[in-house]
Amino acid sequence: MRVAFPVLLLAALAAGSQASARVEFDKRLVTVAEDRRTYFLEHDDDVSGPKPVLLVLHGGGGWPEQARRHTGFGLAGLGWAVVYPRGRDKSWNDARTGEDGMPLRDIDDALFLEKTIQALAEEGIADPARVYAAGVSNGGMMIQRILCDRPELLAGVAIVAANYPIGLNCHVWKPTPTMFFHGTDDPLTSWAGGLVAAKYKRDRGAASSASYALELAAVRNECSGWIEQPQVALIDDDTAVVRRDYEDCAAPLIHYIVRGGGHTWPGARPMPLIEGVVGPTSREIDATALIESFFVGFANQVETE
Repeated sequence: MRVAFPVLLLAALAAGSQASARVEFDKRLVTVAEDRRTYFLEHDDDVSGPKPVLLVLHGGGGWPEQARRHTGFGLAGLGWAVVYPRGRDKSWNDARTGEDGMPLRDIDDALFLEKTIQALAEEGIADPARVYAAGVSNGGMMIQRILCDRPELLAGVAIVAANYPIGLNCHVWKPTPTMFFHGTDDPLTSWAGGLVAAKYKRDRGAASSASYALELAAVRNECSGWIEQPQVALIDDDTAVVRRDYEDCAAPLIHYIVRGGGHTWPGARPMPLIEGVVGPTSREIDATALIESFFVGFANQVETE
């Protein structure tokens, strides 16, 4: 199965994000096992009926408002509900274990996200059959945990700067449309795998190599191989992008490899003050636009079936 990214659709996404002046961004609460958890909802209240949903999971040390500014998703202007949950202590329990073999966190974040979608569905805002998720770093690892713990929750995922968390034992395999973005020079979640943020000498657990994360995704999606397509360089920013389209899959799997890229969101505004920590941000591709196009295509298919 192949997924197209037509220029007209990307233009429509950009226009739609600017067209609606009625998009709201509201702070909300949901109770999870007697714990009050926070998320932010961005949507156009004038659009009636259950909406497709995009969950945006911030990275470790991040927060919802920061993730919204940095990614710049415009799907709320197209009638979607975009949900920015807040991780407890700015982190997600993605199942990583520490050097002692014990879990680094004991919070059931997968249940929190499930309860959030349930609450929005009960309000008539969310369509449970069209829930998609995008996450960076710790948020991207958390998405991989959801695919193991609650695979029925998500209809498609996009994972940025995140490998497979060591400590997550997955026994459920549900083919799910998946898009990965990896920087080969990521200093925090290494392309080769190993300790996360190893240079800071704090126990943050470990993650697999990028290759292993894709191998697992290919098994889950029942793919047989890939075709590699170098992308045309747009600007001179010392990065280059290769796209791998996996073949004969039960659900699409696409991998964007950013050669020279860091622990960053491709296409986002570069952050010179912290580039020494996270590495370079590629401007050769726009991860947000690619993710939006990917999810919109699948959401429209579900709606018309």
